[in-house]
Amino acid sequence: YEFLSEGSKAVISKDNFKRRMSMVPFTAYRIDSASCEGATCKVLSKLTYDHRTMKGVTTPMTEVWVIEHGKLFFVFPTG
Repeated sequence: YEFLSEGSKAVISKDNFKRRMSMVPFTAYRIDSASCEGATCKVLSKLTYDHRTMKGVTTPMTEVWVIEHGKLFFVFPTG
């Protein structure tokens, strides 16, 4: 929760964030590339997790991070 952008924290509570993140605990996270334009960064990453029927499922993800107060923060997808 500490890495969420200010806007993300405005729309998701800490308890709701923890509940959503605990649904599928991940076992690995890797950043493949990142590119920034202004204060917005697009990050291509891979998230690995154990599904109830399969171990080691890897899913590519596109994330948005923003620079706030000189630091990077994750924009939590709300949709």
